[in-house]
Amino acid sequence: MPAVTQPGNPESTATSDILAYLSGSGANSGSSARFWGTAEYLLWWTKGSSLPPLVTTGPALPVTPPPGAIGTPGTTVLFGGNDGDRNPLSGGLFTVGFWMNDSQTIGFEGSFFFLGQGTENFNAATSGAPGSIVLARPFFDTSTGMENSELIGYPGLAAGSVHIQSTLGLLGASGNLLYNLCRSCDTCFDSCCGPTRSYRVDLLAGFCFMQLREGLTIDEDTQVNATSPVFAGDNISAFDQFNTLNTFYGAQLGIRSQYWWKRVFVMGTAMVALGDTHQSVDINGATTITAPGGPATVLPGNLLALPSNIGHYSRDQFSVIPQVGFNVGYQVTRNLGVFAGYNFLYWSNVERPGDAINTNVNSTRVPTSTVAPTGPLDPLFSFHNSGFWAQGVSAGLQLRF
Repeated sequence: MPAVTQPGNPESTATSDILAYLSGSGANSGSSARFWGTAEYLLWWTKGSSLPPLVTTGPALPVTPPPGAIGTPGTTVLFGGNDGDRNPLSGGLFTVGFWMNDSQTIGFEGSFFFLGQGTENFNAATSGAPGSIVLARPFFDTSTGMENSELIGYPGLAAGSVHIQSTLGLLGASGNLLYNLCRSCDTCFDSCCGPTRSYRVDLLAGFCFMQLREGLTIDEDTQVNATSPVFAGDNISAFDQFNTLNTFYGAQLGIRSQYWWKRVFVMGTAMVALGDTHQSVDINGATTITAPGGPATVLPGNLLALPSNIGHYSRDQFSVIPQVGFNVGYQVTRNLGVFAGYNFLYWSNVERPGDAINTNVNSTRVPTSTVAPTGPLDPLFSFHNSGFWAQGVSAGLQLRF
């Protein structure tokens, strides 16, 4: 049925044309709005990686367990022991689509999104002077069955510093066939403006790809005093590194509802993807000991990354990724709309850097041990599944032609 307007009212004609154009109804539905594209700015928050206590401080007292060990009176955790807060990340979402037939009941849509790499940093240092703080890295010592700590800096013995950097990057892509389940016809009019309301509901089915890349690096540097009973005057620099990569491939199914009222439109989308997540973990570490005026000696491993767990590991796990999104917008011109919205996604069964860390360490096997290595080969690596979520707001532009 053709659009109905009041004679001599240009605004009425423009309004009805836009609604017919957007909804695929009206006299021109066979040739208009066949293609569309959107570009969105994303500001998203992500779930932090659950970390064990990694850096501690405590009183410089001759106690057992030693200063900085978990359970020692006065020990304070400086980094770790929680999920780790992350700052919001900026990114983009781009979508293109088209209707395959004039009746606009079958179409295709492809999208790609990314979050720019987020980086979080932690730094702590001590001068090693009398009265300065103790700086330590805690672990459970499997050679003694007790809590223990590696001293990075200690008053009167060594100056030290530690730097921890964690990174995160997320991206994804999808391709979907669209099938119209229902939509309005030209039966909703008001007396002056022609059709004022329109809706459509579409089924989406297709393929989903997603990738989560994370890293955690612990760098430490210790300058030992010349009067120390061990490593006198030496500089000891070392690192532990844990990198994870999760890649998802799967099929997805969803539904999208759209509603227009004059120039205002709202859209809601719900999707769920089922498929395989390929988990990869890379663990590395090294210790460099430089004697005063002497050459540097590089040894494999440090504290949490030792020859017993250094290497590359991978496996495949079944995962579920549900996603929901909601947008509210305004049609500025026949071809251009602006909108803002909210998005949420959850990803089951991923491996994260905190999952790859094992704080059960045999202290006789660390490179700076002063006793012969003996006992169990610890730490060892094992996979642990975690859930990951990302959510945030967006704002964008929409073109239809």
